[in-house]
Amino acid sequence: MMERPAKLLCCSIRLDRAGCRTLVLSSVCLVWITLFGGSVPAESMLEQSASRLITTLGEKGYHDTAIAVLDQLARDEAVSDSFRGKIPLWRANERVASIRETSDADERKRAYEGAISDFNGILKGHQDLSIAAEAAFQLGMVFLDMGRLSRNQAVAVGKDINKAQQFFVSAVDIFVGPRSGQTALSAIEKELQQVEGFIGEYRDRRLIAPDDRRELNQLEQDRERLRGRRVQVQLLAAEAFSEMAECFQHDSKEWGQSLEEALRRYHAVYLSTPTRSAGLWARLEEGKTLLALGRIKEGQEVLLEITKLPSSETLIYQLRVKAVDTLLASWINTTSLKDDEQFDERLRQFVLGDSPVSPLDSDYLAMQYRSAELLWRRQEALPAESKDARKSLLADVRILARDVAQAG
Repeated sequence: MMERPAKLLCCSIRLDRAGCRTLVLSSVCLVWITLFGGSVPAESMLEQSASRLITTLGEKGYHDTAIAVLDQLARDEAVSDSFRGKIPLWRANERVASIRETSDADERKRAYEGAISDFNGILKGHQDLSIAAEAAFQLGMVFLDMGRLSRNQAVAVGKDINKAQQFFVSAVDIFVGPRSGQTALSAIEKELQQVEGFIGEYRDRRLIAPDDRRELNQLEQDRERLRGRRVQVQLLAAEAFSEMAECFQHDSKEWGQSLEEALRRYHAVYLSTPTRSAGLWARLEEGKTLLALGRIKEGQEVLLEITKLPSSETLIYQLRVKAVDTLLASWINTTSLKDDEQFDERLRQFVLGDSPVSPLDSDYLAMQYRSAELLWRRQEALPAESKDARKSLLADVRILARDVAQAG
């Protein structure tokens, strides 16, 4: 009996788009009837099942159907006030998701403007820290998208890009401040403080009952999630400054200031979590930013550090690929062969070795292509009498070129 509503809700997503919405809404209504006929707490079961349905619909791209389900939930008296308070946020998220991939720039712009109003309304009217943090985070993401959209439109038609710059500034402001109102970072830190307080209360007990142990485990999971989210918004703030630099003329004062601020923030994230994935990603971006600022030796040293990480996880391997590709791009742009001496046997084996990522991965293909370019340059620079060395380099070039060609 307790599993039946979830099965009813989940089965509806297997239909095609034409029939999905009608059956989804019918399933939700059937869940209402099923829940009220049993002895289980109705609201809890209804809300859990509905949450799973909304999540699954969003993941499968049925955003309009998810919005319809949310609208029906908002009108139902069986829904608790706490659950009802989340509906505007979920609805706004689905609205943004439904438009994010469209190629119509004007349509996206109108939808984003509506979403900005939605998220601001949620922030002004909500005291729940988790909802405020998520609303601020999503608002920052919309500002980032608006900045990219406005910048690309302005560049295409040769217009002023000051508006795009302001969107990036707004993204930073809502992610981490210095705005006076709620930011994603401040809401996350307040919620994290609450969670750590609850954990401390449990830890102070001499004995913890099984139910309390489960609650403690959930709190510890929440703490890890919030810590990850805190680093994420700091990374996004750095990314906003990095992207804002593209709004200015290369080598201008404003361009340099934006990149320097991005560099400072990337380095701070790395120092805060040097062994975690987010910190290593920040380190990669730090190296790339140093290269962009013309601090070549420093940037290459940071990126070479990334290439030496053990590839125990796919993400770490991907970071190494990105670092090698960035280094290759830097080395190929130089005129002296001495500049690429760091592309040694270790990196050669990495480039030619087995890969856990898809052979169609864009970073992986770029790394292979640039490696072939660099090795070809070395082969051509060798004297004619170095036949064995030239033959070995040419063999590597052929392997790399073949792999790139097979990928299309």
